[in-house]
Amino acid sequence: CTITVHKEDRPLGTAGAIVAARHLIASPEFFVLNGDTLFAIDYNELLTYHHAQMSASVTLALILHGKPPRIIDGGTKILRRNVLDLVSSKGFCSWEQDVLPRLLQIEGAVVHGRIAHGTFLQINTPENYEYVKRFFS
Repeated sequence: CTITVHKEDRPLGTAGAIVAARHLIASPEFFVLNGDTLFAIDYNELLTYHHAQMSASVTLALILHGKPPRIIDGGTKILRRNVLDLVSSKGFCSWEQDVLPRLLQIEGAVVHGRIAHGTFLQINTPENYEYVKRFFS
């Protein structure tokens, strides 16, 4: 297993950043982890599930979060490389607002979701960042 981190020169959005790192992706499918969340799950189990769904273009790791619990995107996904063809290679592009809605409209494209269990921490505000620092100290 190889982990590669790619830093963008300017904000490109959740999908634009993936496209900017496309040249680093050698395999036909790959994990994407959001940088503002920590979701400690069994990645092998998610990959096994993804492989069992032969037609899956995308598999999202979902989580039950909040009170009352609701299903949300855990910020971890497995993509087939050809999904990147849906993303503009020029500039800002959002996974949630641009790519996923387009993918759901394409005949033959299949999006799977899997409830995953594990520690879920959001690091999207200064307060949450401080909490995460305390969590690990």
